[in-house]
Amino acid sequence: MKLAGRSIAPIAAVCALAAILVVLAFLQVHWIDRVARAEQDRMEVTLHTAVARLSLDFYNQLLHICSAFKVSPRGVTGKALQSYAERYDDWMYASTRPRLVSSLYVWKAANPAGRRLFRLNPVTEKFEAASWPAGFVALRAHFHHHPSTFFRRLSPDEPRRRWYLVEDVPAVVHPLWSGNALGGLARGAKVQPAGYVVIQLDMRFMQDTLFPLLMGRYFHSHRGSVYRVSIVSEQHPGEVLYQSLPPASEKPAYPPDELADLIPSRPMTLLQPPLSAGVEERQAETEARNLTASREEQEAENGVGPIIFLAGKPDWQIVVRHRSGSVHAAVLDLQWRDLGVSLGVLAILAVSTGLIVVSAQRAQRLAKMQLDFAAGISHELRTPLAVICSAAENLADGVVELGSQVRNYGALIKSEGRRLSEMVEQTLGFAAQQGDRQSWNRHSVEVAKLIDAALRQAEPVIKEAGVTVDTQIEPGLQPVLVDEPALLRCLQNLIVNAVKYSGENRWAGITARSTHTRRKPEIEITVRDRGIGIDASDLTHIFKPFYRGKSMEVHRIHGTGLGLSLAKDIAEAMGGSLSAKSTRGRGTVFTLRLPASAPGESFKLAADAPPGLDIFEAAKK
Repeated sequence: MKLAGRSIAPIAAVCALAAILVVLAFLQVHWIDRVARAEQDRMEVTLHTAVARLSLDFYNQLLHICSAFKVSPRGVTGKALQSYAERYDDWMYASTRPRLVSSLYVWKAANPAGRRLFRLNPVTEKFEAASWPAGFVALRAHFHHHPSTFFRRLSPDEPRRRWYLVEDVPAVVHPLWSGNALGGLARGAKVQPAGYVVIQLDMRFMQDTLFPLLMGRYFHSHRGSVYRVSIVSEQHPGEVLYQSLPPASEKPAYPPDELADLIPSRPMTLLQPPLSAGVEERQAETEARNLTASREEQEAENGVGPIIFLAGKPDWQIVVRHRSGSVHAAVLDLQWRDLGVSLGVLAILAVSTGLIVVSAQRAQRLAKMQLDFAAGISHELRTPLAVICSAAENLADGVVELGSQVRNYGALIKSEGRRLSEMVEQTLGFAAQQGDRQSWNRHSVEVAKLIDAALRQAEPVIKEAGVTVDTQIEPGLQPVLVDEPALLRCLQNLIVNAVKYSGENRWAGITARSTHTRRKPEIEITVRDRGIGIDASDLTHIFKPFYRGKSMEVHRIHGTGLGLSLAKDIAEAMGGSLSAKSTRGRGTVFTLRLPASAPGESFKLAADAPPGLDIFEAAKK
């Protein structure tokens, strides 16, 4: 089926490929959006789980301290104090993080005149009277003015287990009960503790060692941390206790990805893992749930707890932000990157498809030109062969007897034989060029000598066409380093082309002059005519093999379409160039530029030599 002289099959194929690419682009965008949403869900669940596990881990660190300093209720007697001194010594010897405990204090809650604070001396292992540290101001006020507000009516066992976290100090506090006080508490009487043990925590150790260890455990991977984790005080806005990464230079544009109490009042509720989560993620979720669900079991196992807050609510908070600003922003960046990569791949596919279509069209055009060449060369070969055979038959049959007629027949056979020989030479030359079997033997040749030799070879064609050829050669031109037979063929093709297309003016001109470029001196040879010219649409294609322009078909000028292609290939093989300018109805100018050389210089270059080899690197004879 034809459409405007062309088959619609390539057009249909292009349309089908374009439609497929559009569908692929739509599906890719849809899939990337779904993947991005699943990735955001996964990151949010993973982040929430990491925060819950960090919170539980830190809570267990405090439980270990409380368990290590758990002493039977003896009030504030000497034996009770000695037990705490022994527990402190055991902690410093056996604990994996002994520096977490900074100091150990005991406060006696006797009558107001006898209330005193004692500090354990690690050297003497004795409690010595001490002044209140600066960081204990709020705790001291609470002890003096509200000594029993820590406690309400509790079960008989609960006072022994309950500990309090004082985040301002920081410290964990435990009441000291006498046996009578516990008995009175069991009967529901409102009693007052005999004193308090205060285990001061080392904030510097937590900031320098414990917090980085926990962050590395739950927020770092083999690619490093992608989150900026901070521990801040809710009661003192702007106070940052710890920060895993340097603060951002700009104010965050998004709310935190996760905001939770470092020690929540109750275990955190974990999010459900997304449906797209893998086996490892679901195992991590299950493990985290087991750890969170076992918080009460941990308290029961350690025999202490729960740890509650002096202020009534938690103060330390975990603030987590993604380095990109938020998880949503990070997923959006990933989505845009994936979209860019996908569209880039689709663009490459589209370009590849276009190149395939263009290559197919060029192959079709080349096949058509080859068929035209085969038809044209058959006609061109048939004509001189027919003339030669006819003349030979006339001579053999005795039709021609006069000497003048024999000479005419001989000239005719000679002319047609020359024409046939030229076509064969061009065909063989093109085959040699395409087969990379051509080798060049360059040496210095005078320009005037080359032009004269080319004119002599083209003289039969010039005389037959009745064309006048003018030459202008600049005196004293440097020689050119060329393969003489090859360049003669190049010049002869240009001269014959000018003669063919000289039109009614019957004139052609050849000029040669020296010129200079930035690299080296050159010789410029121009061959011009004042004939029919070349259409602008054909000018860019005239050096392609088998190509014949519209003007050749209109004026019925015979040829193979190989002459200019061979001329350009030879010019470039000699290290030069060949270009053309033409105006319709005013003629054409071909410009051949060749590198100049010194006399006596020679150079042999094979066909497989690397392109761009400078001929001035030639060896001197």
